[in-house]
Amino acid sequence: MLIWQVRVSYIDKFGKNKLISKSGFRTKREAQEYGNKLEYEYNRGGDLKNKNVGFITYLVKWYQTFHEPQLAEGTKKKYLYTIKVATDYFGQTRLKDISTTTYQKFLR
Repeated sequence: MLIWQVRVSYIDKFGKNKLISKSGFRTKREAQEYGNKLEYEYNRGGDLKNKNVGFITYLVKWYQTFHEPQLAEGTKKKYLYTIKVATDYFGQTRLKDISTTTYQKFLR
């Protein structure tokens, strides 16, 4: 039985080349999906090495980087309200501790 591995290279915030690798995937597809997820996160401004960051910290940074500069005031208020609701629900929960199921329960 083959065990698949994925490697993702990226440039960190200091301009240094970094590599993340993970093995133990049962199929090539699982490895590719994991690699695609990391690349997507990196391209959206994520810090691939820091999974101990709080979810709310990550959410606020994402908002400030990708949305805040171009939004109308009314839309900004909606985002800030959403951040408040997420803060009430998740508190100090770390990003790595939120599963897809947990997030889906929040969205309901």
